[in-house]
Amino acid sequence: MRLAEQIHPQLPPMRRVSRNGRLYTGPCPFYADGGDDRFHVWMEASGGRPAERYWCRICDRRGLLRSLDHDEAGSAVRSEPTKARVPDPQRLRVAPNAEHIACYRQRYAATALWAHGWLLDPCHPDPRAYLHRRGLDDVTISRYVLGVTLNDPESLVAYLRATCPEAFPYAEEAGLLVRDDAGRLRTHWNLCGRIVFPYIAGGEVVDLRTRTYGGQKGYRSLGPYEARGACSPSAGTRSRWARRA
Repeated sequence: MRLAEQIHPQLPPMRRVSRNGRLYTGPCPFYADGGDDRFHVWMEASGGRPAERYWCRICDRRGLLRSLDHDEAGSAVRSEPTKARVPDPQRLRVAPNAEHIACYRQRYAATALWAHGWLLDPCHPDPRAYLHRRGLDDVTISRYVLGVTLNDPESLVAYLRATCPEAFPYAEEAGLLVRDDAGRLRTHWNLCGRIVFPYIAGGEVVDLRTRTYGGQKGYRSLGPYEARGACSPSAGTRSRWARRA
């Protein structure tokens, strides 16, 4: 196993995992629970992308390494560039609680129905057309309650607060909502402008997975599975209809 290297003063030591673009992985500096291999740094240009860029698979933060040396406004250079960046406590995730799984599933069901309504709305034709091109007809879309979310990061927050205020506090634990740099609640990044696939087991929506309907591929989740109660077989693997999309 390669030893970890200090490739940038604002980052913890990282391991080189690929020669292509000199790819390094390590813990995310923005989240204390961001894992040890989800933060990627490419030290060389590749695929038309610039050198010394980063991307976190957990929080979707991305940019150039030189931006880590700037303050929140992106203007002044930090006075102590050798000091590792400390994650903002306001951006730390609220850990799921197994005792609240029933509440999470209620919020997943409410979110799935909300997203399904937007998918059927004539003013939002592109995601539905995408599913049709992938071979999913309207009967299948309705049967599996497929949906789409809005790009507006405030939209789901407002919906959950208005429709189920008593369960609203559990939305952050469930992974539906996260906090921005200012500590404000916003829709999880993986629930903004994405097609939603509800995972149903025992008559309950136990998880939500999403994917883009543009050029990018890949399914995204809301966080760790078991603690959210999203560990049943139907929630842990993609079903046949999901693979077709």
